[in-house]
Amino acid sequence: MDTPSRPEPLYGKEGDVDKLSSATQLISLEVGASDASQSKPIITPIYHSSTYYTKKCKDFVSQVKEGYIYQRMVTPNFEELSMIISKIEHGVGTVDFPSGMGAIFNTLMCFLHPGDHIVVSAPVYSGTSFALRNLMPQFNIEVSYVDASRDVELYRSATKPNTKMYFAESICNPMMWYVDIEKLAVIGREQNVLTVVDGTFSTPINQTPLDYGIDMVMHSCTKYMGGHSDLLAGCTTVNNIDHYRKLKAWQTFTGVSQSAHNSVSLLRSLRTLHVRMKTHNENAMEVAKFLEKHPKVKKVYYLGLPSHPQHELASRTMKGFGGMMSFEMHSERESIIFAESTRIFKLAVSLGGAESLIEHVTSMTHCKKFTTDEETKHIPDSLIRLSVGIEDVKDQVADLEQAFKQVETTLQNES
Repeated sequence: MDTPSRPEPLYGKEGDVDKLSSATQLISLEVGASDASQSKPIITPIYHSSTYYTKKCKDFVSQVKEGYIYQRMVTPNFEELSMIISKIEHGVGTVDFPSGMGAIFNTLMCFLHPGDHIVVSAPVYSGTSFALRNLMPQFNIEVSYVDASRDVELYRSATKPNTKMYFAESICNPMMWYVDIEKLAVIGREQNVLTVVDGTFSTPINQTPLDYGIDMVMHSCTKYMGGHSDLLAGCTTVNNIDHYRKLKAWQTFTGVSQSAHNSVSLLRSLRTLHVRMKTHNENAMEVAKFLEKHPKVKKVYYLGLPSHPQHELASRTMKGFGGMMSFEMHSERESIIFAESTRIFKLAVSLGGAESLIEHVTSMTHCKKFTTDEETKHIPDSLIRLSVGIEDVKDQVADLEQAFKQVETTLQNES
């Protein structure tokens, strides 16, 4: 048996791979351990082995650099997953983590040090908020929040001599505001500050922040990239090889590697990402239009609607607007009844799966237990968040309509 070697792309020269569309790369780009046989499996098998043998003692050091020796460091499954995500993100390298929070926390900790300062656009995902508020102070890392979706220049005004990172969600959770990532990248370069974007809501199909000068983009792959609500994963893709090497070393020696099984499950899901996102985009647009016209809806927050104040700005960097939206009803009570009355839209946290989900925001992901008043001051008590799935959009709209009717019936019975 030959010594395991570093995987190579299915298409020999990198230039050939770059000519393929993202949709084709997601399906056709494969890597795996070298195989001298005439036959090769269409799908890379799961490499469960925790260790790889070395034929000769003198080969060990070169095998560390170019092959496989231990699962925590690199395996064919990790390599294939990282290569494919890097290609569709247009980055130089991707590090995969066991969850989205694993990607966020470890990326921050790798590039921030005691005494450093990070500026964050608010509001953000409640898990990110908790880590910033409760964990960063333990390492003497200072955190400042800015309303960057309204004015990205606030990053500049919040910058201090010890500022080392700007962090933003390109689409802010849960208000669906947009942060101007082009200007953010410019400010970061001018201030010599790393720019990091959470692109979970947009996915690489709809937006590639590295193309606009952002230094790092991360995802909770549990969401759209996984797409089936059956795995946990996260990733960070960078546009600088030194950043990649530093983050990969951090991941390896802090032991936060992805499992082989989840890597293969995520690879399976990525093969249909472009198809799923097309349907998410289309369905969400139809649902948003329906909600915008409904008398029980006070306001809809969806970047795809021309009525969204940042629609034109977001259109400069986004090819589609995803399946996430939120909307206000006329009272908190109405919104709670509504969220508990849908049938196709399941009452649950998380997002990005094939199925549609709904939540009452201030009772669930952004309740007082997980956030502060400062972080949620812009979130109305009547806000509903939808993750629009890939069911038939006519059924989705019908479900929402019957829930609106249930609100009216329930309120009448209570009066």
